[in-house]
Amino acid sequence: MGKTVWKTVCGKPIFSSPHCDQDYVYVGCVDGNLYCFSHFGEKVWAFSSNGPIFSSPCVSPFSRDVFFGSHDCFIYCCNREGNVLWKFETTSRVYATPFVFCSPKLGSKAFLVATSTDGRLWILNAKTGLAEDRGELPGEVFSSPVAWGSTIVVGCRNNYLYCLDLCLS
Repeated sequence: MGKTVWKTVCGKPIFSSPHCDQDYVYVGCVDGNLYCFSHFGEKVWAFSSNGPIFSSPCVSPFSRDVFFGSHDCFIYCCNREGNVLWKFETTSRVYATPFVFCSPKLGSKAFLVATSTDGRLWILNAKTGLAEDRGELPGEVFSSPVAWGSTIVVGCRNNYLYCLDLCLS
């Protein structure tokens, strides 16, 4: 490994995995902020939630909006300037990373799948933040869900991996 190119202090630990796109580096922090840095380490903006952020940011390849969850029981969508576009209240803390997807079987809309620690699974309209569907697993969920076609795959604390068919109207 070579020399450190840059580093910056965020105030509290970082459990979130950073996400890099062509312009920025995004990362959540235990201090409750989602930070946006340039690729030179300069802070561009910080968005403050009301709880620690363990969730890693998910950047939409369709809109370039940034999605993440917080311990304040909300899933957030921010634009690239750090302004909140919408937030969705879940029933428990959000540790896992949301996943944005489109499926030809489900039309042309972009969806966001997210989980909360009480075992709930949420399918949101990625543009509006409105719930399109929801489900419940028989245990706590810390696993980050992924979408494949018209299915969702997610792990549960009951030791099972689930593949769930989406039946959105």
